[in-house]
Order: sequence, then C-alpha cells, then structure tokens
Amino acid sequence: MSIKRNAIANYVGQIYLTLSGILVVPLYIQHLGMEAYGLVGFFSILLTWLQLLDAGVSTTLMREAAHYRANQAEFVWFPALFATLTRFFLFSTLVLVVLGWLATPWIATHWLDAQHLPASDVVVAMAIMVITAAIRWRTSPYRSVIVGFEHQVWLNGVNLIITTLRTFGGVLVIQLFPNPLLTFFIWQLLVSIAEAACCIWKSCQLVPRAARKEKRDDLKGVLKPFIRFALSAAFSSAVWTFILQIDRLVLSKTLPLSEYGSFPWSPRQRPVSCC
Repeated sequence: MSIKRNAIANYVGQIYLTLSGILVVPLYIQHLGMEAYGLVGFFSILLTWLQLLDAGVSTTLMREAAHYRANQAEFVWFPALFATLTRFFLFSTLVLVVLGWLATPWIATHWLDAQHLPASDVVVAMAIMVITAAIRWRTSPYRSVIVGFEHQVWLNGVNLIITTLRTFGGVLVIQLFPNPLLTFFIWQLLVSIAEAACCIWKSCQLVPRAARKEKRDDLKGVLKPFIRFALSAAFSSAVWTFILQIDRLVLSKTLPLSEYGSFPWSPRQRPVSCC
C-alpha cells in the first residue's frame, strides 16, 4: 500500500469528520433544543471514557497486525491472537451493556439534570447510548486490524459514508419523526451497527477464518509481551483522557443539561456531533 495514498486518505477523513461535525451543530440545536443537545454531549463523554477500558489493546493489536502483514511466517500466531481478543471484546461488551442498563435509571435521574425533557425519554436515550457505545467499542479491534494491514483508503471511504450518515443523516431523520431525541439516538445505534458490520467483514477477509480457528500452543508466550505493551500504551491514553475530559464529566453532574450543551464547544473539544 502507498504510504502517500494512505496519509492523504487519513487527512481527508479527519478533515471531513471535523467539518461535518461543525456544520451540523446549529441544526442539531435548532431541531433538538439545547437541553437535548446537552444529552448528546454526555454521549460523547461516554464514548471517550469507554476507550479507557480498551487498556491499549486496540493500539497493540494494530502493531501486531502490521507485523503479521509484513512477515506472516514469523508472526503466524497473530490470527489466533486476533480471535482470542475478539472473544474478549464480545464478552466485555455484554458485561458493559448489562452494567450500563442497571446504572441507566440512576444516571438519568440523579446524575444528569434534565429540567424539561421527560424523565422516561432520558432513561430510554441513556439505554440506547449504552448499547451504541458498547457496539462502537466492540468495533475497535476490527478497525485496528484494518489499519495494521494498511487499508486506510478503504477504511476512510467507509468513515466518510458513516460520518455522513451519522451527522447529516442524523439532521434529516430527527425532522421526520415526532420524538427527535429518541430518533437521534436510535439513528446513531443503527449507523454504529452498520459501521461494525463493515469493519467485521473487512477484517475477516484480511485474516481468514481458517487461520483464526487454528489453535496455537505458543499463544500464551505471546500474550505476556502483548499485555505489557498494551498497558504502557494505555497509561498515556488514560492520562490524556483524564486531563482533557475530567472537567466535562464533573460539569455533566453540576450543570443543567440546557447549560451543559454549550460546554463541549470550548476550543480544545471536538464537536459533540462527531460522536
């Protein structure tokens, strides 16, 4: 794969992600209202903090995928490692969904301060958020494999479509149905399912099923350095997330959602519509 072509694809994808997020913010506020938009901002926090549970696994998997692509004979154990990690992510996703659902009523009624939104709508929206965030997190290892195999052009092509559906598509659907808040989060869930399906399909093409099902006796010896590298990557990610996001988390508790909706627009924050 051409390094130049991959770099251009990455730049185009990031620029489009940022611009589309900025352009739809006024439309979201217009059709959702500032209080509902504050709930969207809380969703972006949920996605960001959930990445801490990744513990550097996706970053390390990307590195190992690149090694496997360069020398399959030496890194023959990679497909088995990939299969093991996908099972781990699947189990973790189920646990997250169950715990998230149990915590949803408390978060909706005791943590968030929704003064005008119906409490039932906030609870349902939170439940959908939990499922969507879990699916997004579940997709991480598959995206890592695609990047490790240097298929950034394909991945950014999918990202352009998904971003368009997630942002401009979101603006369209909330105008078509009577409850824009729940419509927005249901739409985000459907788009995330489509994104996950694309990434799973592509990564399974890159790492054939037969190779993934092969049992490797040397896998335990591989896991120790893998975990060590993953934890080192996780530490820097955790520090960075804590520094940039702790204020948003605290203010989601102390501010009403109607005021909190404007907070993510500080200069160092990504537009919450990019969630």
